[in-house]
Amino acid sequence: MIKLYLAGADSYFKFLDGLSNLAFLVSYYYLAKKSDWAIVDYANNNNLPIMLDCGAWTAMNKKEVINNRDFIDFCLKYGNRFNHIVSLDVIGNPTETRKNYLEILEAGINSIPTFHFGSNFSELKFLASKTDYIGLGGIATKGNQVKVKSWLNFIFKNYPNLRFHGFGITTPELLKYYNWHSVDGTTWMTAAVRYGRIMVNLGNGKFKWIAISDQNELKENWHLIKDDMVLGWSLENGRTDKYEEVSTRYNAKSLIELVSYCSQNKKENYQEYLL
Repeated sequence: MIKLYLAGADSYFKFLDGLSNLAFLVSYYYLAKKSDWAIVDYANNNNLPIMLDCGAWTAMNKKEVINNRDFIDFCLKYGNRFNHIVSLDVIGNPTETRKNYLEILEAGINSIPTFHFGSNFSELKFLASKTDYIGLGGIATKGNQVKVKSWLNFIFKNYPNLRFHGFGITTPELLKYYNWHSVDGTTWMTAAVRYGRIMVNLGNGKFKWIAISDQNELKENWHLIKDDMVLGWSLENGRTDKYEEVSTRYNAKSLIELVSYCSQNKKENYQEYLL
């Protein structure tokens, strides 16, 4: 069964209380800067899985650099509060990524290293000699899905005994065709808060996004979502009156159900994606 870690839940986890199969991914970048541990406390107090990501992607986009020694010191101090820790990668630089991983390993911290799309497969072979749990990065934003799928085909065929975590992987076609151990994603939150969209579970493995601005589509699907969406929010309310609370909760529930469905309905014919 694929374990889904909900990313981006720092401000929304309180809306998800009581949902089944909750797990969270949090970023060292934000924890170190804001010192807001509410989501970590919530996960620890409720015995929920929580993964610490290094925050390299966020730091790169903000043109900042994370110091590996600082990250290691943080992990040595607080690592027991997380189920898994992702070592600090340097996007676009496999040499520095390997160096950082070896340093955290030498510090006695068992972490998940990241292998990036486009890196030489010799690097994956090296990582496989050190650990059986590896993150695959740089594929969520790639436009050329044919190359991505061919890349994944090679990895999953040649390393069947490794556990892989897919960073930002929540699309059904990638979930159903590959034996992920775990994945994470923010779509449940960004779709609701940024784009005003709700993921509706139609049943039998079919899901679709509907826009709350489309009243006709909302009314058509209201019978499917009303039990989860009536907590102070109605069809006419738009993005006010508890919309963020009910929409993020509903999207999180739907995404968990989507990942669960894909886990149980695997398609083994990789040939479909071969060049």
